[in-house]
Amino acid sequence: MRMAAVGLVAAGVLTLGVATEATAAPAAAAAVGGCKHAAVREKGLEKLEARIDGRVAHLQAAEEKAASSGHARRAGRIAKRLEKLKDRMARVQGRLAKLEARCGGAPPVAGS
Repeated sequence: MRMAAVGLVAAGVLTLGVATEATAAPAAAAAVGGCKHAAVREKGLEKLEARIDGRVAHLQAAEEKAASSGHARRAGRIAKRLEKLKDRMARVQGRLAKLEARCGGAPPVAGS
């Protein structure tokens, strides 16, 4: 009975040791290889940034047109949307800057 208990304790210790190493390995790999997909993320963020730029230009023209036509309420609603887009653009640019700082400029994406 005593040998069985010792065996269970030893198995538990070994299991915990393996589990600790197994959980530590992905964390270390993420720290080292966290930039593995940085190029793909960077490309996606730049694509999003371009779409937001296009939308901002479109909404600015719509706001000017609404204001010049005397539609103050419509121009105000468009201005609110513009502010939200500009906030979104700032977040995207912040993500790009953080990605650049962390990964030091991602290598080009294969196939582009």
